[in-house]
Amino acid sequence: MNTFVMLVAFVPISSLKKISNDAILQDMLSGLNGMDKIFVTLERTMDEMISRQQDVRIFNERLSIERSKVKSLEQEIDQLRSQVALLQSKVRTSVRTF
Repeated sequence: MNTFVMLVAFVPISSLKKISNDAILQDMLSGLNGMDKIFVTLERTMDEMISRQQDVRIFNERLSIERSKVKSLEQEIDQLRSQVALLQSKVRTSVRTF
C-alpha cells in the first residue's frame, strides 16, 4: 500500500479538510503576490506610456509652431520674389527710356 494512503487512513477527515483549506489559502496568497507584481508592472508601464504621450504632445505642438514659421517664411519669400520682379521690371523700363 502507498505510504500516502496509509497516512491518510490514520488522519481524521476534519484534519484533511484543514490541510486542504490551508493549501488552498497558500495558493491564493501566492496568486495574490503574483497579481500584486503584475499590477506594479502595469502601473509602471502606464506611467511610461503617459510620459511618452506627453512627450509626443509637446513634440506635436513644437512641430505645429515650426510648420507655421515655415509657412510664414514661404509667404515672405513669395512677397520678396514679387518685389524683385517688380523692381526688375522698373529697371528695364527706366533703361529703355534713357
